[in-house]
Amino acid sequence: MPELAQHLTLDLAKKKLYIDGIDFPWYISGDGLTINNLPPSVYMPSVTLTFYPRDVKMDWANKKLWVDGQEFPWLISEEGPIVENIDTPDALPSVTLTFFVRNVEVIPKNNPEQAIEHAA
Repeated sequence: MPELAQHLTLDLAKKKLYIDGIDFPWYISGDGLTINNLPPSVYMPSVTLTFYPRDVKMDWANKKLWVDGQEFPWLISEEGPIVENIDTPDALPSVTLTFFVRNVEVIPKNNPEQAIEHAA
């Protein structure tokens, strides 16, 4: 069963996304990442992103998403993913989804020493 992500680091200087210390393994579209519900919001932070894996399988009955042979490891919102080009030969599939995270850290592009952390 997917787990709630504990810590997300968005390093704008390195153009990297880390979730629970793991480098996000799939290519994210250039404008395809949004961090939602940062303080002063009373809701848990979440991340909406669009990424491009090699292979996608959906198990709609069990609400599971398999990406490149592994179950997507983090808790996805109830709306589920939007998967495009899954049945189009020679097309790269795209997945847009929202998942939840307990803490968010943003490392600014021009001043990495000024990291901003937000906790739920």
